[in-house]
Parts: sequence; C-alpha cells; structure tokens
Amino acid sequence: MALDPASPVPLYHQLEALLRKQLEARGWPVGEKLPSEHELCREHRVTRPTVRQALDGLVREGRLVKRRGLGTFVAAPPPPVGLFSLAGTSEVFAAKRLKLTTRVVDQRVVSEAPLQDGEAPRTWVRLVRLRSVNDVPALLERTWVLAAAAPGLESANLNNRSLYQTLEQRFGQRIEAGIQRFSAVAAGREVAEWLKRRRGTPVLRIVRLLDLTSHPGGLRVELFAGEGPFVLEEHVPARGGVQEFVPQRTHTGVHS
Repeated sequence: MALDPASPVPLYHQLEALLRKQLEARGWPVGEKLPSEHELCREHRVTRPTVRQALDGLVREGRLVKRRGLGTFVAAPPPPVGLFSLAGTSEVFAAKRLKLTTRVVDQRVVSEAPLQDGEAPRTWVRLVRLRSVNDVPALLERTWVLAAAAPGLESANLNNRSLYQTLEQRFGQRIEAGIQRFSAVAAGREVAEWLKRRRGTPVLRIVRLLDLTSHPGGLRVELFAGEGPFVLEEHVPARGGVQEFVPQRTHTGVHS
C-alpha cells in the first residue's frame, strides 16, 4: 500500500495507519527491531520527521518501544484494564502494574453539574483531572461532587490521590449505585490539548451518574479515554445473565 501525497490526510497519519496494519497482521513479531528511520524514509519516500511522527504515534499506543541507541522495537501487546467495572481507576491500573499519575488541572466550586437536565441549581465541586499511564496522557476526567456531601473538597490535595478513597475516608461517602453511558465522540479543543491528540480525533466518552451514601446523584463523572499503553476490557456475563454495576465493597472502599 503506497502513501498518497495528494490525500488530505497527512502523510505521517497515513504511514502510522500502514505500520499499524502491519503490526496487527503480525508482520513483525514481538521484540523484533523495525527498519531504521532511514530505511523507512527510503521505502515510503517520505522525510525523517514524517517517519518520526508516525513512530511516535505507535509508541504512544504502546505498540512500539524506542530504546535509545538501539532503535525501535515491537512491544508486547498492551495489558487489558477493566475501566468499565467502576472498581476504580487507580485500582485497575495498579492491578496491571501500570504507572498511573493524576494531575488536577481545575478544582473549584460551581453552581451546576451539566450531565443531568431539569435540575434545580445546587452547589458542586468541579474537578478536572489529567491521568497519565506510563507517562502517556490517556484519560481526562471532569468530575462534579455535590458540595454538601464533601464540605471543603475544593481545597483538598487530590494530585496522585484517589477521589473515591478521599470521599469515603474523609467524608463518609461511598458509591451506592449508579449508571454509566458510553459514546464515541470527536475530541474537542480541551480534550485534544490535554490528551495530545488532534482536534476531532475519535475518543471514548463515559458518563457516570452515581449515588453517594447520603446524596443520590451526588457524584457525576465525564471521562474521555484516548489511546495509551493499554486496552479496555469488560467481562461479559453468561448468556441469560444480567450485568449491572455493583460497587465492590472492601474495608477501603473503591478507588478512583
């Protein structure tokens, strides 16, 4: 498959897609070294910056790994994580031995939570958290917590800390029930900037409406999942079974 310089799709995206197909078809086994950047330039008749951008995209996905002074190698398949289970973001990534870092980029009191229509105004604490997996920006979370459920949460330090654990241990609030909805959306400006993706790139959007111990609907989450060194996994019940969200109860509660 040749690259098309006349296409509106940038050449590095075309090359990235071509290399991805070759990886998915097991054109190179795990651990094998890819052709050098110079060889890829010559084979596909593109510049070295084009090759580097294509390879960097596949490195972010966890399909390739670069080793300084040695070259680029095929990585082992990314581990699956059960992000849909609501067991807690921190917990599911820790279980797979993936490094999850959390940076709070916005934390303030607001007068509405926009994920539910027809509500009377109430006071909320709004959090925006960027979550990186193995140093790759992978998840952007917008969270609204009913202020009455967690007085003072707007000033709590939540960098690299579990929100769910904070809610339970500091405020006595557990997740009691909830629903979540999934959709594929085009990344808007803020999401694209934080996840380092092109604006308009498809991302997974998860909306969670959760009941806290003494505040029904007191926790709302809008999560955007981009590409990272993992794949998302959900266990499907046996035929005829019913799958629903049941919070995992432990002495420390669930984590996010």
